[in-house]
This record gives sequence, C-alpha cells and structure tokens, in this order.
Amino acid sequence: MTPKKVVFESLKWMLTDPVRFFKNYNRNVYYKKQIEKQQFVTQLPTIDLLTLFNGTFESELERYTFLENTSTVLDLCLLKELARGINDCRYFEIGSLRGESLYNVAKVAKHCTALTLSHEQMKQFKFKPSLLKSANMLSSEIKNMTLIEDNSLTYDFSKLGKFDLIFVDGDHTYNGVKSDTNNVFNHLIHENSIIVWHDYTYYPETVRHEVLAGILDGIPSSHHKYLYHISNTMCAIYTTNPNITAEMLSFPTVPNKLFHVKVKAQKL
Repeated sequence: MTPKKVVFESLKWMLTDPVRFFKNYNRNVYYKKQIEKQQFVTQLPTIDLLTLFNGTFESELERYTFLENTSTVLDLCLLKELARGINDCRYFEIGSLRGESLYNVAKVAKHCTALTLSHEQMKQFKFKPSLLKSANMLSSEIKNMTLIEDNSLTYDFSKLGKFDLIFVDGDHTYNGVKSDTNNVFNHLIHENSIIVWHDYTYYPETVRHEVLAGILDGIPSSHHKYLYHISNTMCAIYTTNPNITAEMLSFPTVPNKLFHVKVKAQKL
C-alpha cells in the first residue's frame, strides 16, 4: 500500500469510526513508548522475502476470500512455502476463523493442529452473526487436521507436544499476544521450530507496536536476536537459522521486486 493510500485509508477510518481510530492510534503510541522505555528497538530487522527462500518464491492458494479478518495472499503463501520446506511438517495455529490458512498449509504439511474459539465462546465475545456463520467453513474440508475449540488464554498448552511451524493469529491485544507467545515458546517449540506472528504490522510497512510489545515480552530477551520482519508481509518470524541476513529499513522502502499475480474466482 502506497503512503498516499495509507493516508486515505486512515482518514476514512478516522471519519467513519473516530472512537475506534483514536483508541487504536493511542494504543499504538503508548506501546511504542513502552518499548522505547525498555530500550528495545521499535521495529524488527527485515528479511527480504526472496532471501528467505534462496532467491525464488512461487506459490498458489486454492481457497481465499479476499475479505476482512484474514491474512493477505502473500502472508498465506509465506506460511504454505515455509511448511513445504519442512519435511513432514507439523503445523500449529492459534486463531483460524474461516480456515483459509489451515486449508492451504494442510496441502503441504503432514498434519495441522488448530486452536480456535468455539461458537459459544465467539458468542460470548459478541462476534457478529456473519462471522459465526463463516467460522471454520473451510476447515471441514481438511483431512489431516486436529481442531481444538477453546480459548488460547486459558488452554493448557503443555499437553500438545512440539511443532515445526507455528502461526500466532489470535487475540492481537498486548496481553493476548504475550500470553500466546509465552505458551508457544515454553511448550510447543524445539530447537528448529519457526514461529510466525500475524499483524506485526497494520500494513506491510507500518509496525503495530502493541503486537510487537507482546512478542518481545512473551519470550526471553536473549532470544530477541532471532526475531525478524519478513518484507512485503504483515508477519514477524522467529527462526534460529544461522544463515539469516536482515537489516533495519527506512519506511517507505523502495521496491526491489515485483510480483506476478493471477486471480480466479468462482461462486460457492
């Protein structure tokens, strides 16, 4: 999204829902200051997407809605290709909603496990009826999956075992991200596990500092050196890969790659 588009979208949001806009703006400013007080960096070093995949990145999604409350096309392609690169990948996900990421990752992973709110819990949190109706609509098609319907803030992660690739996309408040990150780090990872957090940014180049603060406080500071942002995506990643190269960027960045995009739609 171009800077002009970001400004336009921000103005539209401010005019149509000013209470929510300023609440989020103030929260972002607050958490950025909290990060600075702890002398942490207010952005993660960025790995170029092509560097992460040794110069070549190509992927395809079979199910995608292009609606709100989901990841971008590139975010889901990132997950799918990370899973494809891991032999017999065991994938774990927090926060599935319609099941778009699950469906696409399941095509290349050995097994997927999802922890997501039940319909009753969604009702308690006052999810809109349309979201309730579409929840898990794609998950039912997946054969190699275990679906756990519960709240990640209260669930016992210790009984789940270890996973190779973990996607954290549940409660995006500071407390929610910190709790999920802490549980994942303490119970689900082995020495080569990869963790991906969604909504580290609002847009690919605009850091969401509340989420960053939750990530930083959810793992020991000695492991912050393994945290990165992945270019062109809204994702942060934890990887102990010793061959990673990354750099701090000045935003907006000058494009260094172009994507070939093909879109095809059909009625449900």
